[in-house]
Amino acid sequence: MERMEAIRILVDFLTEDVSVPFLVPAEAILLCGSNLSQIAIHAAALYHSRRALFIVVSGGRGQFTDIPEQWNSEAHFLKDIICKKTVSVNDVILETSATNTLENIQFGMKIVDRVASDQKNYYCRCTNITS
Repeated sequence: MERMEAIRILVDFLTEDVSVPFLVPAEAILLCGSNLSQIAIHAAALYHSRRALFIVVSGGRGQFTDIPEQWNSEAHFLKDIICKKTVSVNDVILETSATNTLENIQFGMKIVDRVASDQKNYYCRCTNITS
Protein backbone atom coordinates (compact mmCIF):
# COMPACT_ATOMS: atom_id res chain seq x y z
CA MET A 1 0.00 0.00 0.00
CA GLU A 2 1.34 3.41 -0.91
CA ARG A 3 1.86 6.05 1.76
CA MET A 4 -0.84 8.42 0.45
CA GLU A 5 -3.38 5.58 0.34
CA ALA A 6 -2.55 4.67 3.94
CA ILE A 7 -2.95 8.32 4.99
CA ARG A 8 -6.31 8.54 3.20
CA ILE A 9 -7.55 5.42 4.99
CA LEU A 10 -6.46 6.82 8.37
CA VAL A 11 -8.09 10.21 7.72
CA ASP A 12 -11.32 8.52 6.58
CA PHE A 13 -11.32 6.43 9.75
CA LEU A 14 -10.63 9.39 12.05
CA THR A 15 -13.33 11.55 10.50
CA GLU A 16 -16.02 8.89 10.26
CA ASP A 17 -18.90 9.46 12.65
CA VAL A 18 -19.63 5.99 13.98
CA SER A 19 -22.47 5.55 16.41
CA VAL A 20 -21.37 3.95 19.70
CA PRO A 21 -23.48 0.75 19.33
CA PHE A 22 -21.58 -0.09 16.14
CA LEU A 23 -18.11 0.23 17.65
CA VAL A 24 -16.44 -3.11 18.27
CA PRO A 25 -15.17 -3.41 21.85
CA ALA A 26 -11.44 -2.80 22.05
CA GLU A 27 -8.67 -3.15 24.57
CA ALA A 28 -8.01 0.57 24.62
CA ILE A 29 -9.13 4.00 23.63
CA LEU A 30 -6.21 6.11 22.43
CA LEU A 31 -7.01 9.74 23.09
CA CYS A 32 -4.81 12.19 21.20
CA GLY A 33 -3.89 15.36 23.07
CA SER A 34 -6.04 18.43 22.69
CA ASN A 35 -7.54 21.31 24.61
CA LEU A 36 -11.06 20.12 23.78
CA SER A 37 -12.81 18.73 26.84
CA GLN A 38 -15.46 17.10 24.62
CA ILE A 39 -13.05 14.39 23.47
CA ALA A 40 -12.28 13.40 27.06
CA ILE A 41 -16.00 13.30 27.84
CA HIS A 42 -16.59 11.13 24.75
CA ALA A 43 -13.74 8.79 25.71
CA ALA A 44 -15.22 8.41 29.21
CA ALA A 45 -18.63 7.63 27.70
CA LEU A 46 -17.08 4.96 25.44
CA TYR A 47 -15.29 3.48 28.44
CA HIS A 48 -18.51 3.38 30.48
CA SER A 49 -20.33 1.73 27.56
CA ARG A 50 -17.72 -1.05 27.84
CA ARG A 51 -16.07 -0.27 24.52
CA ALA A 52 -12.58 -0.53 26.06
CA LEU A 53 -10.74 -1.80 29.12
CA PHE A 54 -8.60 1.32 29.55
CA ILE A 55 -7.85 4.74 28.10
CA VAL A 56 -4.40 5.89 26.96
CA VAL A 57 -4.16 9.68 26.90
CA SER A 58 -1.30 10.99 24.81
CA GLY A 59 -0.09 14.59 24.70
CA GLY A 60 2.64 16.79 26.07
CA ARG A 61 2.93 20.51 25.49
CA GLY A 62 3.06 21.02 21.75
CA GLN A 63 3.60 24.16 19.73
CA PHE A 64 -0.13 24.88 19.70
CA THR A 65 -1.00 23.62 23.19
CA ASP A 66 -3.61 25.90 24.68
CA ILE A 67 -4.46 24.59 28.13
CA PRO A 68 -4.36 26.35 31.52
CA GLU A 69 -0.94 26.43 33.19
CA GLN A 70 -2.12 24.30 36.13
CA TRP A 71 -1.73 21.18 33.97
CA ASN A 72 1.72 19.99 32.92
CA SER A 73 0.50 18.49 29.66
CA GLU A 74 -2.51 17.93 27.45
CA ALA A 75 -2.60 14.36 28.77
CA HIS A 76 -2.90 15.57 32.39
CA PHE A 77 -5.63 18.04 31.38
CA LEU A 78 -7.69 15.35 29.61
CA LYS A 79 -7.11 12.75 32.35
CA ASP A 80 -8.53 15.16 34.92
CA ILE A 81 -11.73 15.51 32.88
CA ILE A 82 -11.97 11.74 32.31
CA CYS A 83 -11.57 10.94 36.00
CA LYS A 84 -14.26 13.49 36.90
CA LYS A 85 -16.56 11.31 34.75
CA THR A 86 -15.98 8.44 37.21
CA VAL A 87 -13.38 6.54 35.21
CA SER A 88 -10.94 4.85 37.61
CA VAL A 89 -7.56 6.56 37.73
CA ASN A 90 -6.05 3.06 37.35
CA ASP A 91 -7.70 2.69 33.94
CA VAL A 92 -6.25 5.92 32.52
CA ILE A 93 -2.63 5.74 31.34
CA LEU A 94 -0.68 8.87 30.46
CA GLU A 95 1.85 9.49 27.70
CA THR A 96 3.25 13.02 28.04
CA SER A 97 6.06 13.21 25.47
CA ALA A 98 4.07 13.62 22.24
CA THR A 99 4.02 17.10 20.68
CA ASN A 100 1.89 16.38 17.59
CA THR A 101 -0.74 13.93 16.35
CA LEU A 102 1.74 11.56 14.70
CA GLU A 103 3.69 11.28 17.96
CA ASN A 104 0.40 10.81 19.87
CA ILE A 105 -0.29 7.74 17.77
CA GLN A 106 3.29 6.42 17.74
CA PHE A 107 3.95 6.83 21.46
CA GLY A 108 0.40 5.97 22.50
CA MET A 109 0.34 2.71 20.55
CA LYS A 110 3.58 1.60 22.25
CA ILE A 111 1.77 1.90 25.56
CA VAL A 112 -1.31 0.10 24.21
CA ASP A 113 0.88 -2.77 22.98
CA ARG A 114 2.73 -2.99 26.30
CA VAL A 115 -0.42 -2.99 28.42
CA ALA A 116 -2.19 -5.41 26.08
CA SER A 117 0.81 -7.75 26.32
CA ASP A 118 0.80 -7.40 30.10
CA GLN A 119 -2.82 -8.54 30.09
CA LYS A 120 -1.81 -11.53 27.96
CA ASN A 121 -4.63 -10.90 25.52
CA TYR A 122 -3.02 -11.94 22.25
CA TYR A 123 -6.20 -12.56 20.30
CA CYS A 124 -7.56 -9.08 19.71
CA ARG A 125 -5.36 -6.00 19.83
CA CYS A 126 -7.93 -3.45 18.79
CA THR A 127 -7.86 0.22 19.63
CA ASN A 128 -10.48 2.89 19.17
CA ILE A 129 -8.84 6.23 18.40
CA THR A 130 -10.71 9.37 19.27
CA SER A 131 -9.32 12.80 18.57
